[in-house]
Amino acid sequence: MVLDNWNPLNLPRGSVRALITLTLLSSLWTLMLLGRELPILLCYLVLVALSHYFGSRTTSADEKSPLFLPRGSVRVIVIVGFAIVAYFLSTQGALDPDFHDRAALMLFLCFALLLGVLVRKVFDIITRGKANALRRGFENTKSIVVIALTGFLAFVWLTDTTSRVEDYALLASPLVVFYFGSRN
Repeated sequence: MVLDNWNPLNLPRGSVRALITLTLLSSLWTLMLLGRELPILLCYLVLVALSHYFGSRTTSADEKSPLFLPRGSVRVIVIVGFAIVAYFLSTQGALDPDFHDRAALMLFLCFALLLGVLVRKVFDIITRGKANALRRGFENTKSIVVIALTGFLAFVWLTDTTSRVEDYALLASPLVVFYFGSRN
């Protein structure tokens, strides 16, 4: 049986993913604004949902957008939601600049992912989606840096038992998340 033209709940393609992502984000943002501890599983789910949603979501011109909203609406909601939460938390002095609380770390990592998506879009515009020399050079440099950082992190996690491990991870992890956001 082929399900090429069928979507769950007969909603436009991506609607269920959009609902799941927005539900997870609403929970995360509410907990952040209330100053409550973020469940680690919620943090993981949000990062996975955002990575998948921003990494795989495409709509052809004749295909309906998720939830029957205008094209790009869910992505705008995600970006504006994070910006609002970050603004309120920063004006209340509720963000730990050393990222020792999960809310600050989640905002930081999600912004790194969204920055990667933005950089990818800018490069798509500049290069018109072509793999020209500028694009290849940027992608190759970015790949080498992130592979080296990931290898370094793996080495440190496996060999170092000091508190410096977290410092290294805080420096490298946003670049790793940025990489995933910047790839198609």
